[in-house]
Amino acid sequence: MLRSAIIIAISIVAPLNADVTIRYKTDVTFNSSLPAAITDQAKQNMPRSDTAIRVKGRKGSTEIFGYMSLVDTEKQTITVIDPKGQRYATAPVDQFKDAVARAMPAIPPQAAATMSSMKARTESKLTGRTAEIRGIKATERELVLTVDAPEGAPFTGPMVRMVMQLWMADPGDAARIPAVRELVDLNLAQYGAMDPGDMIQKMLRQVPGMGEGLKSFADDLTKSKSFLLRSHIEMFMPMFAALSKQMPQGAGNPFANFDPNSPFMQMNQDVSEFSTDSIPDSAFQVPAAYKSASLDDIMKDMMSKFQGSSPTPQ
Repeated sequence: MLRSAIIIAISIVAPLNADVTIRYKTDVTFNSSLPAAITDQAKQNMPRSDTAIRVKGRKGSTEIFGYMSLVDTEKQTITVIDPKGQRYATAPVDQFKDAVARAMPAIPPQAAATMSSMKARTESKLTGRTAEIRGIKATERELVLTVDAPEGAPFTGPMVRMVMQLWMADPGDAARIPAVRELVDLNLAQYGAMDPGDMIQKMLRQVPGMGEGLKSFADDLTKSKSFLLRSHIEMFMPMFAALSKQMPQGAGNPFANFDPNSPFMQMNQDVSEFSTDSIPDSAFQVPAAYKSASLDDIMKDMMSKFQGSSPTPQ
């Protein structure tokens, strides 16, 4: 208890003077038993998904899917930048989160009725496993999301099961590593632009039970004041094996050799750079030539790329 109190005190009084850059490299692999036509199409729909997070003083930025998000924790604002379109939009944090929800495409009534009968289950736990990643102590949290087939489906049981193993930085290293102290103090996880859990929750809000099931998980990440160092995601699609049994057997069945016990897709994300080199102020500023635009328009375009990055069939 005494050690924890000392660490917290040091984190509060220590000067914020460490610029921090974290870059993540993402690799995706697909089940080798799937037809090339399916995996090739999925890969084509996946935009470049490497991510960068930068922190300087009270400001933070992320880069993902060709867009940038700038957070100003003093003003409590988020600026979303579209470099390709040379446009930007700035809004308070709450308005940004509302724009994310509005950017989700409307679900047709018939599909919504089917989704209402789906049952989603989530489990989240600390596994007790630890590791040292880039010199930082990390603890593993596992999230399992299962979606059962809706009523009236030609099969019963799970449709999709996703297992996420997230390695989060130990906030206790804030007393030892200035860059960790900077990130922990700024706590970017409380901002929707920086929080993948919050973003996923909003994307799944239209699927009954799924968004709600992830809420406690997202809240845990926000309260922990931590940040991601490594992740491993496995997506299982038992529905393909079930549907295969409903199809004519032979060469025309695309899932004839699909193994439901093997992941349909695996995604690994790891830190490729952890730097404390100085970051210019211009990295947190909107270029002068860019024009102000509608936040809703930018978010709709951004979310369409986010959804397009999903390796699972629509």
